[in-house]
Amino acid sequence: MSLEDSPTLDDFQDGIPEKLADPGQGRRNARWVILGLLMGLLLLAGLNWLQSQEAGLLTGRGDLRGLVVDEYHRPAAAAEVFLVGSDKIVITGADGRFELNNAPAGEHSLVVAYQNIGQKYPCVVQAGALVDLGTLTAPPAGKFSQE
Repeated sequence: MSLEDSPTLDDFQDGIPEKLADPGQGRRNARWVILGLLMGLLLLAGLNWLQSQEAGLLTGRGDLRGLVVDEYHRPAAAAEVFLVGSDKIVITGADGRFELNNAPAGEHSLVVAYQNIGQKYPCVVQAGALVDLGTLTAPPAGKFSQE
């Protein structure tokens, strides 16, 4: 406590107050703030680790990426790509590329839907790995394939 913050005799002319200021309260508050910041840092580090390949190996999840083109080999923007039997779905970018993250490992069917038509492709998701599926061709308008 600094000298300026010290009580004076005038503060005690009516006797000792029932509750005096706690000189350690500031330190306790600082400790709680530091503890809260440390917990937040640990939470962010844990979330970052969950997105790593090592976490994918432990959780049995992997990533898929590829390029979707139309029947004229132009990038198919806004095509939907999803795994059958899962909630994993992505939309291709303007360049036709997609990346489907945290998919369950194993053999799956991947569907490329473009202009309300779908094309099914077999794929294998490897735990902790990024599998590049290469170029996938979206079905031509008016045709559906179950290959």
